[in-house]
Parts: sequence; structure tokens; C-alpha cells
Amino acid sequence: MILGYIVSIRVWITDGARRAVRSDTLRGGLKEEVENGKLHFTKQTNRPRQRPKELPAMQIVAEAEPHDNVAVLDPALTELTRALQRAVRARLRGTNDFAQLEATTHELSNEAIRRVLQQELQQLAAQPDEIEFEGRQLRKHQPGTIRVHSLVGPIDMERWTYREIGVRNGPTYAPFERAAGLLQRSTPALAQAIARGYADRPSRALHDDLLCAARVPPSRSTIERIAVELGQQVKTAVRRVEPALRRKEKIPEEARGLTVGLDRTTVPMAERNDADEVEVHYRMAYVATVTVADGDAKPLHTRRYAAPAHEGPEQILSRVEADVRHTLRQRPDLNLAIVQDGAPEMWNLMRPALRRSGVKKWIERYDRYHVEQRLAAVLEALEPDAAKRAVIWNRWRASLSNDDRAIYRICAWIGARSWNCSAQARRAIAPHTMYLLMMNKMRYAALKTLGIPMGSGVTEGACKSLITQRTKRSGQRWRERGIEAVLALRSIVHSDRWPRFWRSFAKPLNAIA
Repeated sequence: MILGYIVSIRVWITDGARRAVRSDTLRGGLKEEVENGKLHFTKQTNRPRQRPKELPAMQIVAEAEPHDNVAVLDPALTELTRALQRAVRARLRGTNDFAQLEATTHELSNEAIRRVLQQELQQLAAQPDEIEFEGRQLRKHQPGTIRVHSLVGPIDMERWTYREIGVRNGPTYAPFERAAGLLQRSTPALAQAIARGYADRPSRALHDDLLCAARVPPSRSTIERIAVELGQQVKTAVRRVEPALRRKEKIPEEARGLTVGLDRTTVPMAERNDADEVEVHYRMAYVATVTVADGDAKPLHTRRYAAPAHEGPEQILSRVEADVRHTLRQRPDLNLAIVQDGAPEMWNLMRPALRRSGVKKWIERYDRYHVEQRLAAVLEALEPDAAKRAVIWNRWRASLSNDDRAIYRICAWIGARSWNCSAQARRAIAPHTMYLLMMNKMRYAALKTLGIPMGSGVTEGACKSLITQRTKRSGQRWRERGIEAVLALRSIVHSDRWPRFWRSFAKPLNAIA
């Protein structure tokens, strides 16, 4: 087993690596020197100490990936392999069970990696007394010990906190954690594993998966806490990161249509009543989709966004608007359409969103599946003979696919037959006939050549894949912070943006100017 770990971050303390003596003299004759990142004074004075004009600034310098030096690397890996083999044999004491050998090899290699990470982090934590951090001049405040979680076990280490110079009782800063790229006191690899895993499954299943992969994760409750906090950070970072990702996205040449849709589905929420007891209430979460399709209305890519009920649809609609603007800026020739069910409140949200995108014309269609459900209910009430009903139904479906005028003929037939039906039948079909009044939104034949689907299957499917599969497992109930976090993570994953988003999301946390 070959174990390799590449650490490609170096820390420089600018203006502190070499001696710099300032020639200027402060008031009161105080001369100032900087040596090895520390401030020294050659003369004492009764005047108050002034803030220095310049302080060492901690920087992270990303290095280019070096070419493997085979002459050095191969012998080192060979030595590492032999050392690991000796350690495994010493632990097993002659046991020949391969499964136990494999498990022991993982255990010892995890411990070796943990020690390497601990040493590297401790070196990175060695910082000067005074530094510049995020535009602030800071001075060491208090030492302390923290626990950093990793894929190979906990890492206990010492580090200093800092406070801004001249600010009394101000907030404390931990520049070391930012310099190391720690997220919620987790190493970058563990943080990404938790965030990505929590998007798909509960923390208990994620914890079990990491154990089965021969890792040494933190406890289930710690994973849950880290995941929720990371989800909140991702939710906040969407406004900063997503526009940059969107600018680099290219619309395929074969694209012909652009379809948007909005829908809702329920989420079980744990809420406290007036007696401070927890009750489960099902609240309607929002789902929005933006799909680019080819000439056969086959999706080329889809962006899926979700928001819990208490947040409302405004944020995901703003993301839809940005996607529409970006897509039409590249391809103004695309046919734009809204395809969703007939809920008036959803249409009253989506239409203004397109207007805010600068669009003046678009196609509107009701989801064909919902339309056919209504037509089937009406036909069953008006035609009692099952054989005749089957013939009429097949004719209706074929005509809807091939003739944009078919819906008008169908509604005319329904109107004529309803005059001769019973009062009970008329009452039964009344809600459906009201729905069918929007006949101009039920013309599907021309969509085949426009790259626009006849149904809102993408949006309906997103309700299931984005929300239902993750939030409605047996016994699940959610609080506001938890559902916000998981939907923020899943929206990135199910929009095929996760790897690019995470790189951009983590990068500012690592960089210190």
C-alpha cells in the first residue's frame, strides 16, 4: 500500500523573514525594528505605544503542481511502504488473515496520516505576535488548544487567537484556521466529504459509510452539526459564487429550447405549539427548474433549485432569472417557455420573474399530464360505456399530439355532451371544465419542433429527487436551519455545479491577503 500526502501550501510572513530596520523615529525618540516577524523597540518611553504603520501580513501562496521527481519519490515511497509493512507485521505478530491485515494496514496508515497532518498544522499555527489579517492589524491575545476533525481522526493542537490593535474588548480572530482552510474546525477533505455526503443522506448513514471506508470520522452528532453549519455557509455563499460559475457556462450548440417551471411539495417540519410541545406540520417547499433542450425536447442540462416554505420562492426565482438572462445572452434564438401545472399562484410568481429577466415574449403551456387527468375525469363522467370511452380517449390523445386545434374540438364535445348529462355529473365535471377554460395553454403539437417539452416532468421530478427523497424518509422531521442547509447543498449538487462550486466556495476561506 502506497501512501502519499502532498502538502502544497507554504506560509510566508512578509517583511518578517529578513531584518528590516526603519530609519524613522516615533514621537518621544522611539526607534522601531522588525526582526523575525517580531516588533522590537530600542528605547523605552512614557508616551502611549502607537500603532505600527506596517505589520507582517500572513499570505497563502498557491504553488503550481510540481512534476514528480522519480529519482527522489520512488525511494521515499519504497521506504514508506517497507516501514508500513514492518508496523503491520509487528501489530499482527504473524497472523496470516488477509482481511485482518488489510484492516490493520488502514488503521496504521490513518494514524500515520493523522500525525503528518498534526505536525503540518502545528507548524502552520506558528505565527508572529502581530499580523495583518483581512485588512486589520492584529496582536496575539490568548493561547488555546483546539480539536480539528479529519478523515483520519481528531487532531489536538495549540494555536493563538488575535485581537485588533487599539480595539478594547473587540472580537477575537483565528487566522490560523483560515490559513489552513479549516471549515467548522474540520480539514478541507473532511468538510467536503461531510457537505457532499449530507446532501444525499442523513448524518447517521454518512457516519456509517465513512466507517465502512476505513476512515476515522467524528461522531454522528458532530457530523450533523458540521453539515448544518456548512450548509448555512453554502447558502450564504451562493450569491457570491454562483454568478461566477454561471459566467463560465456555455450553452450547447444543439440547444433549441429553454423551459422554466415552478412547483411545490410538502416537507415535515417540527414546530413548537403554544404549550411548547413539538408538533409535525407539513409545509410547502418550492422547487424551480431551468432546462435547456435540443430540437427533440431532450434535456441537455437542468438547473434545480429548492427553498423551504418559511423562506419563500424569492431567492430561487432570482436564480432562475439569472439563468434565463445568461442563457438568452448567449443564445437569443432559443425558444423560451413556461411549462408547469395550472396552479394560478405558481404562474403569478413565474411570469413576473421572466419580466424581471428582460424577456417580453414566451410560450405558456400547462403540463400535459395534468390536462389529461382532467380530460379523463370528464370523459368518465360523460360516457358510461367503457368501450366507447376507450375509443374516444385514444382519439383525444393522438389529436393532442398532432393538432394544435384538437383541444378546442375536445372542449366543444364536452360542452355539447354536458347539456344532456345529469345534474350530479355536471357538478362532478365543473372543477375540470373550469381548468379546461385555458385552452390556449393546451396546444402541444407545435412544441415538438421548438425544443419545448409537452409536460413539466423535469419540475415534477425535481420535487421528488430534490426534496422528497431526502426529506421524507421514515421518521424524519426538520427544523428551519436543517432544511435550509440540506436544500442549499442539494440545489448545488442537482444542478451539476458541485465540484466547481466547492472549489470557489473554499478558495476565499483559504486566501489571506
